[in-house]
Amino acid sequence: MAAQSASLLDRWPARVVALLIAIGMGGLLYHMSPDLSLELQTLPERLPMPQAAVPDDPAFEACLARESEAIDKMRDEGLLDEAKAASFIAGAEARCRATTSN
Repeated sequence: MAAQSASLLDRWPARVVALLIAIGMGGLLYHMSPDLSLELQTLPERLPMPQAAVPDDPAFEACLARESEAIDKMRDEGLLDEAKAASFIAGAEARCRATTSN
């Protein structure tokens, strides 16, 4: 039988090229990582903050009272536990704020 010749990718020059590519990619990630970590650190400062509802807004108060009444009824009937009721109230507040904001 004839000896099998090694594939082009199994020879040492291909392995050296793969090593150089891996080193280059590692260097690129190292170079980019301070920028990425800075972007992630300043992200909360750059996000728009929701505007708080005006407490004296009658439309907001009426909406929240209506939603809270429905949630309290579901909780009294045993359909919601306390954790879900709190989550529903937070969602109701967000919906009321969105629908009554100018």
